[in-house]
Amino acid sequence: MAVGLDAGFYGVYSHDEDEGVVRVFDADITPGVDVWTYGFHPEKIPMGSGDPNKGYVEMWGGTVATFPDERATLPPGQSVDWTEWIYPFQLTGGLTYADRWLAARCRFARQTGELEVRICPVRELVHASVEVLRGERIVARHPVPASPSTPWSHVFTLSSGIPLAELLIVVREGEQVLARFRPQSTP
Repeated sequence: MAVGLDAGFYGVYSHDEDEGVVRVFDADITPGVDVWTYGFHPEKIPMGSGDPNKGYVEMWGGTVATFPDERATLPPGQSVDWTEWIYPFQLTGGLTYADRWLAARCRFARQTGELEVRICPVRELVHASVEVLRGERIVARHPVPASPSTPWSHVFTLSSGIPLAELLIVVREGEQVLARFRPQSTP
């Protein structure tokens, strides 16, 4: 079980295949997170394809954070319901953010000012754009022609030395905001 994942998404990513799967959920209703595989290049996989680089992974969720150590009761006649999304994504190099519309990886190199944004949407984006905000001001904007089969990536050149906390990425399709997220620092 993974503890402390409260962003409402988690995923797995194969860097060998440059693809992954993500689960997007309401962390208040289903805080439980469990992901496991048979390890890195196992010799034998009891379930799955049998090929070491095309192995098996499980993703579980639940209404308690630390199953089986924690349990929740459900009184007779009561119910719990929620909506979640599980979908594949590719060509992002990993995962920084996900919601029901897209999976993204976003890295900022403060020393050079390079901001790399990669987006794999769940459906074709027709009139979408990425806005890079520094505080409240838009400092860069770029169209995002993307689909699940053709993800989008772009490297923005910003000023070096910008504090990471000042940057915000906004993905829009027309007037609808699909995502708002902050980049991670490039190691």
